[in-house]
Amino acid sequence: MTTTKRDIVNRIMKKKTKLNKGDVEKIVNEMFIVMSKALMSNERIEIRGFGSWNVKELPPRTARDPRTGKIVSVPKRKKITFRVGKILMTILNQ
Repeated sequence: MTTTKRDIVNRIMKKKTKLNKGDVEKIVNEMFIVMSKALMSNERIEIRGFGSWNVKELPPRTARDPRTGKIVSVPKRKKITFRVGKILMTILNQ
């Protein structure tokens, strides 16, 4: 099962908050926008107990094309990694 932004908004609305649905949607959307911009500028995001996101820069390398067997060069690129926090990991392992 996949959880979407709409699911997150609905779950927050089930908690008896004084915010209306439009305000909750704006908050959730803004949170994801801020997180995306932070990752685009190579910043690290850490939410204690949940996990952390980090941008790794992979160096250029050579690889073999599986169809032709030729050696090709792969340019450097960025990769986003996620590491689960200790609290969430212990809950998942139970």
